[in-house]
Amino acid sequence: MHIKGSLNGKRRPTHPRPNQDTIEFFQNNTLNETMKEINRGYFIQLQADENNSYIFEESFQPLGNMGIHIESGTNNTQSYGNTFETPLGHNLYPVIYANTTLFGGNPIVFVHEIKRALGFHEVAWAGTESVMETPVQNYSQEDKDIAQHFDRPYWNAVYKDNKTWIDANNLAEDLND
Repeated sequence: MHIKGSLNGKRRPTHPRPNQDTIEFFQNNTLNETMKEINRGYFIQLQADENNSYIFEESFQPLGNMGIHIESGTNNTQSYGNTFETPLGHNLYPVIYANTTLFGGNPIVFVHEIKRALGFHEVAWAGTESVMETPVQNYSQEDKDIAQHFDRPYWNAVYKDNKTWIDANNLAEDLND
């Protein structure tokens, strides 16, 4: 799965959040048309569940080393990008692209793999009933709320000339960590 992510996303100036990235995804021919339709529905639901923190758009041609590339297989996702340390000392994962294999029509596993493709890694321990754990058990309200703290304008901050170019209005890190 290839994700058009934080470094090279499209912009939609008419969208309520004009700095929002549009993340493209491509479903290759290893998925039948029924599975592709199921995935399209899952993307729509995920986008709605997380209050449009991400905008997903399907590409009908391969994306190269951008976006999310989806094929059929055992559930496994690998994202590609660089890790930066933020001014507050946290790690930033500006995903450029991701490859994922998806098996069957399991919405919880789908959300889990898309989250991994977006650069979110497991943060919970087993038994917490969260999509952000391994093995995946549930897609909780907490999971949905997490996306609100990682708005795309923050992730889009590119480090240039060894300086951060982050609008202070987009900083949302918790100083009480």
